[in-house]
Amino acid sequence: MRFSPLRPERRPPRWASRGLARLTSLSHRLVGHDPINIFAKNCENVMADWISLLGKTMLPDDVASSDTRIIAAFKAVDSVICGHEGTHLLRRLAYVQLIRIFTTIESIIRSERETGRVRRAPCYRDASVAVDMYMRAQQDHSHPDNLRRELKERKRAGRSWSDLAGPFPLFTMIYSEAAEPIV
Repeated sequence: MRFSPLRPERRPPRWASRGLARLTSLSHRLVGHDPINIFAKNCENVMADWISLLGKTMLPDDVASSDTRIIAAFKAVDSVICGHEGTHLLRRLAYVQLIRIFTTIESIIRSERETGRVRRAPCYRDASVAVDMYMRAQQDHSHPDNLRRELKERKRAGRSWSDLAGPFPLFTMIYSEAAEPIV
């Protein structure tokens, strides 16, 4: 039987109401019962550190892929991601900023390749060059395969937080700590 706007509304099937209850429960675990106030409090707690991190990691428009400021930006983000500075809230923002850095660097690398300023071996993609630059920013190079895997995992987590944040990194502040294991 198809739905007709002229017929009176029917009750949803029992499985649908159970699904809605689960969705509501998950929603409350991820964003809490008072998301607006939690968001405001979290933003207030992290704002100064976020602005400081942005100051250390924003790259100028005319930067070249060989510029040392790129390595410095990666190191600043890593100091937060690896837990040396800040809180779990700042760590979320650092993951988002990591993706922003990668996006900027990949764009720079692509531009340099397309204009002929840099030549690379075939099948060596812009993203691989960017990950290699990220590897050079690391202190420990003793196990390069493990390090590369760990850095790709950081990039994956960063992409997840970036997707959750959308165009506004501070949107990561709305999620409770229950979102951490999901990402």
